[in-house]
Amino acid sequence: MPTQMTTTERAADLDQRFARLAERWGLEAGGRSISTQMMDSDAFREIVALGEPVVPLILRELEHSHLHWHLALREITGENPATAAQPGKINEVRAAWLAWGRRRYPRG
Repeated sequence: MPTQMTTTERAADLDQRFARLAERWGLEAGGRSISTQMMDSDAFREIVALGEPVVPLILRELEHSHLHWHLALREITGENPATAAQPGKINEVRAAWLAWGRRRYPRG
């Protein structure tokens, strides 16, 4: 008889799957500079398909990664807190999303 996975086991599986996809997306997007090309990556599409449960994982990556994680966040959440950021100012975009994440997912 199969046993049900615990919440902790499901979270660990999601974390591992996301880590593999994030690494793959980093390799696939490495030389790309156009957002649409980054978003066409199979790994990116799989990350987005994981939906809302990966948002905290993406925010964690955003803290130390230079990948354009805001693209996935915008697609998953339907939000864009970086509207005031100047176009091309990735650090402003990153800061806006991190502030959004602190409000939405406070660590306690």
